[in-house]
Amino acid sequence: MAPPARFDPQDTIVSVKCHHPPTSTPYFHIHETLLYKAAAVHNWRRSSAHENTFELNVPWDGFRHFALWLYTGKCDEENLSADCWIDSTNELLHAHEVGRKLGCVDFQDTVVDALTTKLTDCKGNLICDILGDFLKEFPFQSIGRQLLVDVIAYGPAENGMSNEEDKRFDYNALKSVDDSHFTIVLSREILASRGFQVPLNLTEELMTMLVCGFLEIKSQGDSVPRREMPWITNPCRYHRHTELGLPCYKSKQ
Repeated sequence: MAPPARFDPQDTIVSVKCHHPPTSTPYFHIHETLLYKAAAVHNWRRSSAHENTFELNVPWDGFRHFALWLYTGKCDEENLSADCWIDSTNELLHAHEVGRKLGCVDFQDTVVDALTTKLTDCKGNLICDILGDFLKEFPFQSIGRQLLVDVIAYGPAENGMSNEEDKRFDYNALKSVDDSHFTIVLSREILASRGFQVPLNLTEELMTMLVCGFLEIKSQGDSVPRREMPWITNPCRYHRHTELGLPCYKSKQ
């Protein structure tokens, strides 16, 4: 896909320093106009010590995706850790944090699409291992949270729901993130995603019975074809631009 904006190669190059940079490459070097156009709403403040340097309160590993996206329109998915699904998924969550803090909607949506690929291709209980970090970046009523809900509700049985031990682990994972109110809220969202009508006054015990019953059904096979999964039929349902009434970045290619 095309880069988000044109730039003049003769433009001033500025340096950006983020949290926890590696010693070997502590700075990103970016054309100034390109940076401003992509994150126009951000209040850019230069370092008091160096006129052409910015210091940002964002993670370095997330900003490297933004720096590449500025020039290519893509996240750096090729260089994500192939050995550790959890680390590479958390890195994409950090990238979304960068886009959110800089107010760059197109980059946020690009990252969400990369996260969709990661979540829908994973195996076993890996989703549970990033549950807390995911819900920290996508809290209650945020549009990206629906992605996690749909992956749990529609995803293949091996997404942590394939046997008795996995089912217990999944529900305990929901409970470990927060309190019983949180457990009920997220469980209700998961069931509602598949069209279940859930009474508002259910206790945690009754909600547990419902969710475990649903997971039992899933573990025996799902009748929803992949082509009808919500992230296939309508990927924009998870995009920030949908909330803001803006066009999708894909329409700008």
